[in-house]
Amino acid sequence: QYIGSPLPRRGSPTITTVRQASTQVASAPVAEPAVHIPGPEPLTASMLAAAPLMDQKQLLGERLYPLIHALHPNLAGKITGMLLEIDNSELLHMLESPESLNSKITLVEISATLRSGPYLICFQI
Repeated sequence: QYIGSPLPRRGSPTITTVRQASTQVASAPVAEPAVHIPGPEPLTASMLAAAPLMDQKQLLGERLYPLIHALHPNLAGKITGMLLEIDNSELLHMLESPESLNSKITLVEISATLRSGPYLICFQI
């Protein structure tokens, strides 16, 4: 087996048993992968353009909903859905400009109110 070299003796530091090897592997520090939790990072025009067409409204909706929910918790889903019918470039502008978002929300509220029930509009002649 070992030609020209002496056989290692039992208990010698050069011999590692299977049990010793398995404990050494088990006790080795294991690097756990970092967990990345996506945060509300700003959505840019280039990020939106890079996303597939089907995902663009989803990305916009995920950013708009919390902003709308802070103002109108009971209607946030409905208002967000109505706003998502608007062009993506205008939605991006609303994310960057709270004033623009608030004015659109007001218009959507008026529109939703008018759609929700029959109204009789009287004109005086």
